[in-house]
Amino acid sequence: LLIYLIISSACRVLRQKAGHLLLLGLDGTGKNTIIELSSFISNCEIFRLNVKRGYNFNDFRDDIKKVFKITGIHKKKITFFISDKDIYEV
Repeated sequence: LLIYLIISSACRVLRQKAGHLLLLGLDGTGKNTIIELSSFISNCEIFRLNVKRGYNFNDFRDDIKKVFKITGIHKKKITFFISDKDIYEV
């Protein structure tokens, strides 16, 4: 029952104009699944960072530019997904 409540709340937030959402929880609790399912229900595309060795601030800026281009020029709804594994200290 709790998972349905979280998914419906995430869908409600993603349908709002300029809606944003932060999910916190332990690994393996289904945060990724909640985002994927609620994005699908809300007709949003998911954009994930492709963090690999050598990923730097300029690469992050390029990814942000891609997101802005998709949302601004093509008028598509985007879920910009950053996982805790994508954040690291340099």
